[in-house]
Parts: sequence; structure tokens; C-alpha cells
Amino acid sequence: MPQPVYVSNIHADLAPRIVLDRLRRDGWEPIPISDPAGYLYPPHSHAATKLLAILSGSMEVRVAGETYRCLPGDQVVIPGNVEHAALVGPDGCRFYWSEQMR
Repeated sequence: MPQPVYVSNIHADLAPRIVLDRLRRDGWEPIPISDPAGYLYPPHSHAATKLLAILSGSMEVRVAGETYRCLPGDQVVIPGNVEHAALVGPDGCRFYWSEQMR
């Protein structure tokens, strides 16, 4: 089974526009999402690979038995057809979400 890729601080201290440009160059087409504190994404999966790039707040993302505490600047790539879930932190979370476009 393909493994998720979590990278801490890959976008640390960058403006959202610069993060957006970086992600597009890497083959993503991100959309901004803003979730309130405590919002729950129950376990689910998608056929396509997904990306989460955290801009502010926090989110705990559980993928393939691992839990990642994602903070601003962090990024998680979730392989297609891998079950995952998420819980938004106490300050809510703003992030980019995308399917792999290439």
C-alpha cells in the first residue's frame, strides 16, 4: 500500500500566494478551505491522490494508522484509495486542498 507523505514546515513563513504558486508548479490545483474548530472528517477515501497544505490553525490527520498533527507550513500527501480522517484543531484550520492533476 502506498504510504502518505508528511512534511513539516515545507511552507513555513510563506504567504499563501507563494504556497499556491509552489503547489501549482508541482502539479496540484489547490482550492482554499476554512474549517471551524472541531470539524470532523470521518474515515473515507478517494480514488485520486490528495494534498493538504496547512496555512493557519491546526488539524490532526489520520492516514493508514498514523496520526499527523499538522500545523502552519506543514503538508500531507494522501495516496489514492487510502482511508483517512481528520479533526480540526481548537483554532480552526485554513488550508489548501487538491487532487493530483498530473
